[in-house]
Amino acid sequence: MSAEPRPVARPLGWRHLGIAAGALALAAGLGLRVRSPAVAPAAVDLETPARASLLRVEQALGAQARALEPAAAAAARLPELTAALNMGADQATVQDLLDNEDWWAPYRTEFPLSAVLTEIPLAVVGPGAGHLATSNLVQGGRRRGATTSGLLPGEGRAFVAATAPVSLKAARQPGRPGGDQAGDQAGDKAAEPKTTPIVLLGRLVDEKMLQKVAELTGDLVGLTDGSRLIEAGGQREPIRILGGLVGHERGAPLTLGAGWIGAATPIDGGGLFIVVASMGAAATAGPPAATEATPTRAALGLWLAVAGGLSLGVGVVGSAAPRRRRRPGARSEAQTVASTAAASTGDAAAGIPGADGGAAAAEPAEASPRAITLPMPSSPGAAAGGTEPMPGKPLRMGRYELIERIGEGGMAEIFFAVARGAENFVRHFVVKRMHPQLARSREAVNQFIDEARLQSALVHSNIVPVFDFGKAGGEYFLALEYIHGRDLGQLVQMHVEKLGRPMDVAPAFFVVHEVLEALAYAHGQTAKDGRPLEIVHRDVSPGNVLVSYQGEIKLTDFGIAKAGRRVSRTEAGMVKGNASFMSPEQARGETVDHRSDIFCAGLVMFYCLTGQLLYRGETTLNRLLRAAAGPATSQFGQIDHLPLPAAKVLRRALAIEPGRRYASATEFARELAASMSTRSELARIMDALFPPGQRRDLR
Repeated sequence: MSAEPRPVARPLGWRHLGIAAGALALAAGLGLRVRSPAVAPAAVDLETPARASLLRVEQALGAQARALEPAAAAAARLPELTAALNMGADQATVQDLLDNEDWWAPYRTEFPLSAVLTEIPLAVVGPGAGHLATSNLVQGGRRRGATTSGLLPGEGRAFVAATAPVSLKAARQPGRPGGDQAGDQAGDKAAEPKTTPIVLLGRLVDEKMLQKVAELTGDLVGLTDGSRLIEAGGQREPIRILGGLVGHERGAPLTLGAGWIGAATPIDGGGLFIVVASMGAAATAGPPAATEATPTRAALGLWLAVAGGLSLGVGVVGSAAPRRRRRPGARSEAQTVASTAAASTGDAAAGIPGADGGAAAAEPAEASPRAITLPMPSSPGAAAGGTEPMPGKPLRMGRYELIERIGEGGMAEIFFAVARGAENFVRHFVVKRMHPQLARSREAVNQFIDEARLQSALVHSNIVPVFDFGKAGGEYFLALEYIHGRDLGQLVQMHVEKLGRPMDVAPAFFVVHEVLEALAYAHGQTAKDGRPLEIVHRDVSPGNVLVSYQGEIKLTDFGIAKAGRRVSRTEAGMVKGNASFMSPEQARGETVDHRSDIFCAGLVMFYCLTGQLLYRGETTLNRLLRAAAGPATSQFGQIDHLPLPAAKVLRRALAIEPGRRYASATEFARELAASMSTRSELARIMDALFPPGQRRDLR
């Protein structure tokens, strides 16, 4: 805090000393307090920047909390837990189960706080037992009867937490042998608890978490208890700056000197506060006045409840199996010019919270938008071990000879294949063979069938067609068009390696324009009765955009597409797709529509123009959290440095609120048409980057 200007010193006479002594005596007699000069003049508007900074932090912390919802829902469905509660286990028994049983061990390990609650805590592992059952978070979850998340005060600490109700119906046994149905029903009714039990999982709001939130929002973020700063995160001396808010939380917003505006909001109405400092208009407000701060008129809640939450390993539940990460040198089906819909599970890991689909690459350092930092996005068909010639006699799938294994994903293996006809007729295909172990899963089979039906019905020059779907030897397979080219991720990577820069605006606009043409066609599909099919691709990413050597653009992998008449269904809150190319609503597990694909197309354009991922993180969970919050202020700053008209277009396409984006893929494509190159120009770029003599033609 800057010091008050010091007046020029003058000699004091006895008269001056007497006046000063009298003033001090009067102040003491009236009980006046000396206030910290930490409040701005009344003329300065602090409410607007304070609300904005609190909203940014609210969204970021809300995303951290929502990431726990799938884990809480999974814990609430544990058969061992539901069976114990159904039999009326007492507090001591439930506590012993959570403390010692192996089936709860993953939750004990992963979460500093876990609990089972009714009107009282039945069991708590970690701090904060006293207030949990009566907290607003738990009470709200119980009223709604659904999964919820938010901030929770603990014993001098705060947690991001999620709750889920335990359904005891699944644990009830059918009628006892020899017993009558009425007696069984009476017994079930007697065993049912008066209130629905709630499972709660929580992670500490510590320095590491606050630092991540600060990086996302560009603010300084801290946790106080009204007397001390407990944790803090951000750049520019967060402890020193946020320390000025300690003791003034209930009077915020206020200025903290040097242009910083401080804001605070209580957690769950208790004695803990989230405090935020951001740069604002107060930078030019002059010295602060020593008057009482006006309380904020609307305290912002620090959690956003999203039904369903996020589906991840520790937060994301994939559809069938986690995607295998590509090993050095391994190639996807697109790298061997095959077109496929490889891993429909996308970038999401499956299982218990904390799971990640493999070792992730280190996050690149922040750089200018045109900097050459190129983290390659995972292609949807990332191969586990590169291409593999088929030993001995080629394997057959129906009428297709599988010549070479070129990729693998969570759903299927990918093969280069040929079909032969009379007079030495040969045609090349890509065959996607479902993993045999998944054939026993009805949900996985339904998803595979959906992909075949949906993509085969989409006949468009910018969509990879499906030619065949069948079953051979108990194994399901798809046959798709063979595209002689590369995927967009490889194109951008080679552009950087050979030319020293990402793609220019004109060819990048052409690529995205063609992708949008494919999306506009898919979005506009209707059923025979005229009703919209409401198709949403949900995995528009560089690995699913194929570029032929002739400059054609083909969109593939509709394996996780959302459509109104699919056989398989995505449960509310499940997240499927690539976390690096995902809209905020998709990352939160909310219902998505065609505007989600528009956002993803904007992310693809950003990648083409910068060679960078907008959402970066060391793990899938980190990327998913960033995606759920949407682009931060600093990221929109990167976008603004791109050449026009790219900056203007991307700002609209990447709007966090769907209603502020382009209304349709057609409108987005029309915006690009005037500034884009042509197919022949893109073909020349492909020739320069991948000379014909160096291409591997699989025959």
